[in-house]
Amino acid sequence: AGPRRAVSVTALLTVIHWKALGHQSLLAVAATRATKTMSEQAAMDTSDAAAPEEDNARAQVDGTPAFRRCLEAVRLNDTCFASWSLLVAEAERSQNPLLGDVYERLLAAFPPLYGYWAKAARHADKVEDSLAIFERGIEATKSASVDLWAKYAQYVVEQAKEGALSPQQCRTILDRAQEACKYDPRSPLVADIVASYETDPARQLSTARSALKSARATDAAECGFASRDEALEKLTAIAEGAPKTSFKEADADEFLCAVAEESNDAAKADRMRSPYERRIRRPYFHAKPLDEDQLRAWRAYLDWEEDNGDQERTRHLYERCLVACCSYPEFWCRYASYLSPSSSDEAVAVLDRGLSFLKHAPDLLLLKAALLEAAGDVDGARLVHESLTEHSAPGLLEAVLAHARFERRCGSREDVLAIYNGALPRLDAGSDARGLVQAALARFQLTVLRDANAARVTLENAIREAPQCRDLWVAYYALEAAADDAAAPKRVSALFAAALDDSTVNLPMADQKALWALYLQHVEDMGPEIGHLLEVREAYAAWLRKTRQLA
Repeated sequence: AGPRRAVSVTALLTVIHWKALGHQSLLAVAATRATKTMSEQAAMDTSDAAAPEEDNARAQVDGTPAFRRCLEAVRLNDTCFASWSLLVAEAERSQNPLLGDVYERLLAAFPPLYGYWAKAARHADKVEDSLAIFERGIEATKSASVDLWAKYAQYVVEQAKEGALSPQQCRTILDRAQEACKYDPRSPLVADIVASYETDPARQLSTARSALKSARATDAAECGFASRDEALEKLTAIAEGAPKTSFKEADADEFLCAVAEESNDAAKADRMRSPYERRIRRPYFHAKPLDEDQLRAWRAYLDWEEDNGDQERTRHLYERCLVACCSYPEFWCRYASYLSPSSSDEAVAVLDRGLSFLKHAPDLLLLKAALLEAAGDVDGARLVHESLTEHSAPGLLEAVLAHARFERRCGSREDVLAIYNGALPRLDAGSDARGLVQAALARFQLTVLRDANAARVTLENAIREAPQCRDLWVAYYALEAAADDAAAPKRVSALFAAALDDSTVNLPMADQKALWALYLQHVEDMGPEIGHLLEVREAYAAWLRKTRQLA
């Protein structure tokens, strides 16, 4: 990247415009740069000759009209990749001096974008800055992006050939790249770059040997990679021309025998995994959603690897999966659940990585709270629950129930009541979610507080609000069925009579059928006399005849 031009005092004017746009992160960058150059430019701007330079600097910072439109689109929705893509493209086209900062913001929102990590690294002024950006990208993808490693390897090879990096520095990074990609069938992307750099026979043999282990026995041509047979031929040619000192083994023949055994083992592993690898059509990240077949392919592959692979390969596959599927909370939760038996800290760290991308994903937050609680960090779990119910997803049914149940396990009865009662005003009257919270509150009042009257009042009020919520009727039945007073059977009968009354409640047909089944089961098991049982059976038969006529 070329040197960036100093921004004149005129750039301060752009702060007003950017503040109007409201994009604070880039606004701060513009303000900082403008302030930094104020004193320098004040000394230089001593004549009218400075006016053209000021106008040019303002144009650079303020950007083209297209850049400002793209910036506004990102401000309105900073999770929209299409808007970010247009902003970056316009910044690149117009050579806006904030291009590096735009890359930073984009990669903070979408960390698995290997292509933009490479662009950001090459945009940096210094080699060490470029290396630092590549390393951040490698850390963001946990070394699982073959495409990013290939970009990184290509860059360090170029810099080493130009003398900007020492051979040792270059080889250290190339060795890391090969090690990180050793289980990925697309690792020849890296191996070919490494091979193009090496001239030492011993290192050529080592590189070719590593490439042979990961070369594909199937689908090689359509993937654009060398097959295992081709890789073996290449390795044989190198070995036959290499001096004896290049081998750790006694000679080339012994070396090739060891390589052939490794190749056979690799081929066996390849044959077992090949049916799953063939189904993975997009191993890199893209903002466009994956189709259901791709999601099923990843699930099936992870199932197989967990059952048949070792821990190292299973973890590597999970990391590969999270590059392609990082938009899907289920895979973050699945990986954390896989790790949690051996290390709750690692499991929580995986969820934190997921939350850096999926900022307020309830599934990730709920699992994180559960893992923290299981590890004994009750205060940490409480903070997650409170953040979820108060900020990230207020009114979310699963979050309310999980928070209340957490406080129940902690013995905080007053807090449980506060959570339920605090959630109800946020839920629409008559909604299923509100009904389920009221049913949960009634169960808590009955089973924990031992206050049947309070539970009865809660359910009666809830049923008046939402008479068509089957879950409320079922909860009301559970309450009355558990009562042991003499009037309980009559209350149960009255309850079902009210629930199944088409003139007042008119539940959906499927819900009525479920309640009839529950009522019949109750009188079979707990009915006081046969006459009542026969009456209920006759009423059910009449209901069946009526439904057949309506059908």
